[in-house]
Amino acid sequence: MSGVVETLAYGAVLPAALAVALAWICCRVLPVDAAERFALPVGLAAGFFAGYALTVDRTALVPQRHWQWLPYLSCLAAILGPIGLARGVSGAERRLLLLTLAVIAALLLVPSWASLQPARPAWIALVAAYFAALMGLMDSLPERLTGPFFAVALAMAAAMVALLVAVEVSLVFGQLAGIATAAIGGCFVSSFLSGQRLTGRSLIPVYVILVGGLAYVGTIEPDRPVFGILLAPAAPLTLWIFAAGPGAKLRGWSAAMAQAIAVVTLLAIAAGMVFLRGASEY
Repeated sequence: MSGVVETLAYGAVLPAALAVALAWICCRVLPVDAAERFALPVGLAAGFFAGYALTVDRTALVPQRHWQWLPYLSCLAAILGPIGLARGVSGAERRLLLLTLAVIAALLLVPSWASLQPARPAWIALVAAYFAALMGLMDSLPERLTGPFFAVALAMAAAMVALLVAVEVSLVFGQLAGIATAAIGGCFVSSFLSGQRLTGRSLIPVYVILVGGLAYVGTIEPDRPVFGILLAPAAPLTLWIFAAGPGAKLRGWSAAMAQAIAVVTLLAIAAGMVFLRGASEY
């Protein structure tokens, strides 16, 4: 198998197909309430894990570096996120679960480099706050939107993170973000094929840990951090304009086009920040 075909198969086709398959199986095996909560995050986490396992060296399956915790953190997010949406779980309890996930992810993803500036404890607090803020601000967004654009917005943001990290930081990390993008795309397809109402809220913790985590890894890997990458995972938050803002009255294709423009605008700002920063180094 050629390198290009192998990259496409392992980095795009397999993660997307596995996300669709796992979501479909969850809808057929689990009770309706559990399937609505677990199908998409399980599909996303499994799709990313499979793509990761077939892309990286086998030694990376036993985490030795900070970024190698990402597939395992995605599995944790795929469990805690849906649990927080179960009946009987209060809003405060759900926020506590998400905060716990954010702290655990920050503890594992922030490296222990002596050269890290600011120091590791400060970075842990900042990264945990970043993850918690993204999860908290997105949490009720999907249920307030009309149409299926939320999952598309997540995929667009993940694709931009993949591009920015690949161009400015590392092809390996960019490829991992590409795997996440493909798996999110598979989740979007699953929402149509399942025949059930799958909640986009359950995707948010896995999305934040994977895409936000890869954005953070890409930010700190260079000697001079690339902070603009951290803006890209937040692009779906522009959809609040259409959930509770002036765009809430839009429907159909006009709503989809306006939502796409809003997301693309913030992604373009993030890209501009990253590329201008790169140009200033020459």
